[in-house]
Amino acid sequence: MTACFNRPTPKTLWTQITSWFSSNVLGGAPIIPESNEYYLCGNDLAAMELYYSLSQQQWNETDDATACCDSLIKNNARLGLIPYGATFSQGYVTVNGGPPNDIIPNNLQVQIGSITLNISQATNANPTNLDNNGNATLLLQSQIPGASINEALNLAISQIGTISSVSSTIINVPNGWPSTVSTNGLFCGGKDPETCDAFRARVIARKQTPQNATLAWIVDQALQYPCVTRVMQRTCGPCCADGQLQLYAFMDNSFQYGIAPLSAIQGLTAYLFGSPQGQGLGKAPVGIFGNFFLVTPATVNINFFNMGCITPSQFTEIQTLISQLYSTLTPGQTVCSKWIDAIVISVNPNCCNYTIQVTIDNAGYGQVDCFGDYVPACDILPVLGTVTYTAQLATS
Repeated sequence: MTACFNRPTPKTLWTQITSWFSSNVLGGAPIIPESNEYYLCGNDLAAMELYYSLSQQQWNETDDATACCDSLIKNNARLGLIPYGATFSQGYVTVNGGPPNDIIPNNLQVQIGSITLNISQATNANPTNLDNNGNATLLLQSQIPGASINEALNLAISQIGTISSVSSTIINVPNGWPSTVSTNGLFCGGKDPETCDAFRARVIARKQTPQNATLAWIVDQALQYPCVTRVMQRTCGPCCADGQLQLYAFMDNSFQYGIAPLSAIQGLTAYLFGSPQGQGLGKAPVGIFGNFFLVTPATVNINFFNMGCITPSQFTEIQTLISQLYSTLTPGQTVCSKWIDAIVISVNPNCCNYTIQVTIDNAGYGQVDCFGDYVPACDILPVLGTVTYTAQLATS
């Protein structure tokens, strides 16, 4: 084991120097303050303190926790770890009503407020053509990186429709295309260069847990993709069909219910697993295959009957708690009626003779079984519709 660098205190060092000088030069006689010998020992102390300080600094420069920024970067560059540079702001817009199946120009530009954005050139990030209805959801990227661009874009988006001078328009509109596009939530990803402190924390965390292809690492890499906020494993089907990871990704600040369109899912899949897969062409190492699945929302309406025991304020609390419950659900997850009962009891323990009617907006999205549990089909995300109550009994 390597011993720690042991630097004596100035007082201890002074005692050592005067003891050596007295023994070796003065034959054991004491050193008189303000004497020539006293000042000579002082010079020795200064020289040794300088030596120790330089040695201490060299020692510190090898430690990620104490190294200065230049040494930290130089030491870790050998391991392929360097500070992140500034990143571009990215986000999604939708083209509506263009020529069906028209080719999407790879040099398409959109202006939001005063900021010009280019269509993303990342692999599979965007469709090559408009769909049969002349629509497409596109990933755009700012021309200038930095957090300030992110903030300016989101401010402009919030002002569209309220300030006449702020709009989202296509520059050099292709023939037959609309001149404006609709924005899909907030832009994200625009960051300033990584600070020294942030880089130091990342380096230390990385060395404490070396990089390897665990599911947690795969999820962390997916979260680096533009606007992804949640990633989870697909559990309603085979967990790892044919050796492939099956995952869901959500973009909560960009799309309703966080459900991204197919083009965004395809771009994320190419970013993480590469194309073709298994060759280390994406973030995932060689031999890792996977797929992100498209999620479909199913609106669930909950109606309470014979519920005269609940006051309006209590029912408002029940609605809030049910909404919170649905915000935690995953695709294909069964929604148990007992969960709803538990919410009602937590608000009013004396209310117990009510009945619950659960309906969904499409029979193909799953079924409500004899226990009142909603069992969605695979890749169907239960989302909350209306929650109502009445003091009347349910009618058959």
